[in-house]
Amino acid sequence: MNPSELVKLIEILNPSNKPGRITIITRMGAESMRVKLPHLIRAVRNAGLIVTWITDPIHGNTIKAPCGLKTRPFDSILAIKMTNLQVCQHEQFILASPHPPLPCRRADSKSRGSDPEGDYDFSLQPD
Repeated sequence: MNPSELVKLIEILNPSNKPGRITIITRMGAESMRVKLPHLIRAVRNAGLIVTWITDPIHGNTIKAPCGLKTRPFDSILAIKMTNLQVCQHEQFILASPHPPLPCRRADSKSRGSDPEGDYDFSLQPD
């Protein structure tokens, strides 16, 4: 979404600009976030709109493991979180809910990297 479209959408959804009505959840990779997010933030701020910003590092970072299951490389998730925090600091605003996602199942140590050919062991159960 381009910045002017976002501003228009927010104005339609919250014409009174009431705090707490709009939450924007960014779902993009680290490089897209580095390039696109500052423009979105500035457009919303310059329009005087009140929103809450949250990042979702999980969606958009899915790869398929050799066994066929979908997974998310930890280093990609971490890169998105770090990039998001850097953008927030540069744009001088506070990100809501910057908590790291936690998997519901363990995987072996190779699943922490971004190698789509990695040897994933999805048979391990949580402790």
